[in-house]
Amino acid sequence: LWTGDGVILCNQGNQQQSPIVVSDGANGAIVLWQDLRSGAWDIYGQRINAIGTVQWFTNGLAFCAASGTQDFVMAVADGAGGAIATWQDTRSGQSAIYTQRLNAVGVPLWTTDGVALCTVSGGATLPMIAPVPPGGAVVTWQDYRNGGSNIDIYAQQIAAGGLPQWSGNGVGVCTIGANQTAPVIASDGSNGAIVAWNDQRFGNYDIYAQRLNASGSLLWAPEGIALTSKAPTQYSPVIASDGGGGAIAAWRDDRYNTASDIFAQRLSAGGTLLFADAEYPRLVSVKDIPNDQGGRVKLSWTASNQDFAPFSRIDNYWIWRSAPPTVAGGGPTSSHPVTRLEQLRGMSEPPALISTMIESTEYFWEYIASQPAGHLNNYSYVAVTTGDSIAGSNPRTGFMVMARTVGGTEWWFSNPDSGYSVDNLAPPPPGQFTANRTVNSVTLHWSPSSVADFDSYRLYRGTTPGFAADGSSLIAAPADTGYADPIGDSYYYKLSAVDIHGNEGFHAVVQGPQSLVGVPWTRPQGILWLAPAAPGIMASETMIRFGMPHEGMVDLSVFDATGRRIRVLVNGVRAGGEHPVSWNGVDDSGR
Repeated sequence: LWTGDGVILCNQGNQQQSPIVVSDGANGAIVLWQDLRSGAWDIYGQRINAIGTVQWFTNGLAFCAASGTQDFVMAVADGAGGAIATWQDTRSGQSAIYTQRLNAVGVPLWTTDGVALCTVSGGATLPMIAPVPPGGAVVTWQDYRNGGSNIDIYAQQIAAGGLPQWSGNGVGVCTIGANQTAPVIASDGSNGAIVAWNDQRFGNYDIYAQRLNASGSLLWAPEGIALTSKAPTQYSPVIASDGGGGAIAAWRDDRYNTASDIFAQRLSAGGTLLFADAEYPRLVSVKDIPNDQGGRVKLSWTASNQDFAPFSRIDNYWIWRSAPPTVAGGGPTSSHPVTRLEQLRGMSEPPALISTMIESTEYFWEYIASQPAGHLNNYSYVAVTTGDSIAGSNPRTGFMVMARTVGGTEWWFSNPDSGYSVDNLAPPPPGQFTANRTVNSVTLHWSPSSVADFDSYRLYRGTTPGFAADGSSLIAAPADTGYADPIGDSYYYKLSAVDIHGNEGFHAVVQGPQSLVGVPWTRPQGILWLAPAAPGIMASETMIRFGMPHEGMVDLSVFDATGRRIRVLVNGVRAGGEHPVSWNGVDDSGR
């Protein structure tokens, strides 16, 4: 859009190099560079508008021309048409970090030749900067105050008026042993910043990150969060805000030992790694197993890319389930020592318990199973939960999957996920539900429930065969197989079994008799019913009638007072409708 081959910002004698460009907020730009026109490196700048016309003095304005060398300049827009710059500066004989704010017409707004952010003994280099609206910034740098073999990362915030806001000479972003170098920085959108750097704490360079709030406090793990720690090395990170309090970092990566590649990772505001590296298995879902008694969920995960050709390095997947902190070594009810992640290398057998840090919180995981690698895209496993859903509560169980190479020399953990199991099966209706009159009550009996998760029965009473079995008709919830109802009149009873998860089954139905002899009988409709024997006191035989709503298997038997079966009257399929059966008082042995 401008002059062919570009508009000249500075063609002064000697060298100008390493330009940095920021928006001026008006479709133009402010460009800063290091300039050798005086014989030593200084910091100069120029503004150019939307049509390509320079706005300040020909060949630029000097923003720092102090003695010594000023170089490695970085800058951000100040949101008001100007810019905030930072650089490394040797005016005091060693490298220090300075900063300056320029307004839209090129006037420096802070101390002449810049405000000192770090002048600590040992030196500081390679500053990077992120904006803090309105008109401030956070600057981070590589710091040598602890010696050249223990380089650290420090940072400082400067307000719009030019006053540093945190501790003198900055706050430590990462001061763990070994070298941390080449920091980069992005705004967190809350007047703080997210810093990433090269980290040599484990020998080779890895990429770590940390978030600082507006007061300079560290928000993530004390010495930062590893974005990657893959052998042999990763370096040269860059970073950008994700607009949601987190950031996206990218870096050069030599993990495949062939040619360098580019990897990236996103961090949430809380420090969670959000991108699924293809090397890491991805736990996709933790779902209930349908139509079972509960206690189980199906884990589904995608494989690590190391499971496929040309790598084909994964030997198996270890499956972990969340465990309460009390099971860890030192806890009040500890049963197993906790294995640290670095101790996993080379383990052929899984430890009972490990711990991981997720958003600054320690979580414990117990080993439950191993799944052999089959060079598949997807895997699944049915795992046992630590609890089942009950009325008003769905307790979740967490899981995580670990992909392991042969011999356990390398591993990758999946994201954690959780789910809950549901008992989908209600108990069957109680069998042999009978009602007998005594002098003062109707005595109800039924067979015990055989389901393993049985809890109790629910007994309902109503005046019609189709009465609603609900809270208004519930008369008892016994755990035993009998109940004496002191009601004097004839009622209908419904009985169901309930399991420990609150599932209530279908109802068995019976009508309570009015008397022992000569009971008037009204035939119910649409249900299974059994009429009293008539006559109740027999001379030679008695008639027993029953009705069925539809065809089904029938077992009609006579029991004595001790509950012993003495005569089978019907045992077979019968059609729906009413059926009379006579009994002559003789048992199956003819007595």
